[in-house]
Amino acid sequence: MNQMVKQIFFYNYQTAEGLTFETGSMEYEGYSFKGGLLFMLGNVIFWGVLGIYLDQVIPSKFGIAKPWNFCCKSNKRTSLVNE
Repeated sequence: MNQMVKQIFFYNYQTAEGLTFETGSMEYEGYSFKGGLLFMLGNVIFWGVLGIYLDQVIPSKFGIAKPWNFCCKSNKRTSLVNE
């Protein structure tokens, strides 16, 4: 986040056009603004999926906790039908 703020200031004060879609991929101090946005999007997705998983696995007073490997198990159930 700190690098993205640095880049916003760099683009606004050091370039004539400022931060635009075209200048977002320019590198300043080894980082690009678009790279920072992609990294933050990846963080949101990672922590969101982890939160949803932990919400299913950690026991609480609402509902029943699922086993730690519930997403790897198949949903097929064998039924015994007397024919």
